[in-house]
Amino acid sequence: MLKKYIKLMMITLVVLTLAACGIDGGGDLKPSATIQSGLNIGNRDDYKHIFKDNDILEISITINPAYLEEMWAYPDSYEYYSATVKINNQEIKNTGIRIMGNTDLDGGDESAYRYSYRLKFDKYVKGQTIDGLDELVLSNVSRDPSYMREFLLSEAFEKVGLVTPLATYATVTINDNLIGFYIAIESVDDSFLKRNFGSNKGNLYKSNEQATLVDHNSLSLMEQKNGSDESKEDLLLLIDTLNNMPLGEKGDIENILHVDSVLKYIAVNSVMGNFDSYLGASATNYYLYNLNGKLYMIPWDFNLSFGAQKRDNGISVATPVDSPVYRAEITERPLVYKILSVEEYYNKYLEYVEKCKEFLQNFENRVNEIDSIISDYVKNDPSSFYSHENYLANIGKSENNTAGIIAITEYASIRKDFLA
Repeated sequence: MLKKYIKLMMITLVVLTLAACGIDGGGDLKPSATIQSGLNIGNRDDYKHIFKDNDILEISITINPAYLEEMWAYPDSYEYYSATVKINNQEIKNTGIRIMGNTDLDGGDESAYRYSYRLKFDKYVKGQTIDGLDELVLSNVSRDPSYMREFLLSEAFEKVGLVTPLATYATVTINDNLIGFYIAIESVDDSFLKRNFGSNKGNLYKSNEQATLVDHNSLSLMEQKNGSDESKEDLLLLIDTLNNMPLGEKGDIENILHVDSVLKYIAVNSVMGNFDSYLGASATNYYLYNLNGKLYMIPWDFNLSFGAQKRDNGISVATPVDSPVYRAEITERPLVYKILSVEEYYNKYLEYVEKCKEFLQNFENRVNEIDSIISDYVKNDPSSFYSHENYLANIGKSENNTAGIIAITEYASIRKDFLA
């Protein structure tokens, strides 16, 4: 209680200081207001240029100090507030901003405001986008001293050909104060669906923890994000079809599930040690999207890959690919157990495993390339959860690893040898 009180007083002091500097914020819109008008900032239909490999985005957020104080004081409310956002030279007024993800910050006073944020450009202006992008997540890189896990796993999914959110690095300022060095991630929302599937009209479901799909209890754990049909009949059909599959036989699964997307999802998460996923104890961090009657699996949230989960520190490196679950019973993960029991599917899965192993062959070189781009930004990050020495240790450039999280280069090297 005392800690929360002290933090609230710190927030008030900071916000009052910003107000004294004459910062008005992002406009007069109240959080509940909506303008019925579309506007594509930038006038481009392709926003992939925002996520260029070698560019660091500059994201500047201006928000009414009163809104900022309330948002920081009550991070678990997930309330949206109006702000003006500038991404490089493009300004997007009346953008919705809210805190997201785990709001427990353990980095001390300097990390007191280093939350992850969601920017929703069309929250208050219907149809408003930046070059077609309608939503962006700013990840605070928690539990990742390397700053690279999210970014590298995104590249691994791209290598096997699974649709995955785009990602890049960004400096983030709020009311002219540098908050930190973040990873900017494309949200799985309308623009993502249009970019990858050509349509956003189908049902989109986001998993919550324990969405195992082992029985009908998973229906309530799959949050519908898109689509006009709210009956969840497609999910019900998937669960029944999946669990009624005879072991080793396809049954009717191809009528409801895009199996190839599942095989790619399993292969990448397994080889790269991303068990904060359907493959792990939490059975979460995936989406299902219904396109023309078939559900596609979409990956999400990779910051705990390469052994970064609590109490892992490299233990998961010995997880076999023929039983690719960790701290879970394989029979409780029917998307793995039933699908991989079919010889044709299993052989295709092994092809994707080989592609992932190829990715690990050049892993250290890729880490060095990214390091050459971001190292100075990490070193000067004012609110990092980890020291620059921890960063160097986690990418294999120092032996002084005091973060309690295995280095990504070490994990990748051991995993590569284990799978050889």
